[in-house]
Amino acid sequence: MDRALAALVNELEAERELAALENHPYTEDPDLNWVAPAGPVLPYDGTVPEDVLRLAESRRRAHGG
Repeated sequence: MDRALAALVNELEAERELAALENHPYTEDPDLNWVAPAGPVLPYDGTVPEDVLRLAESRRRAHGG
């Protein structure tokens, strides 16, 4: 009985969370919808192969960074 009740509560919480996100999406909340500052090219101090650097740069450009 306890497991069934816990499962029901979890399901209802999930439904309410989804409904809240539909009614108040993150993209409309100025506190949650902000652009993260750009970080270093790669957070790594060792030698990075050139092909990895090129791949990282191309992915960064593709994602608007």
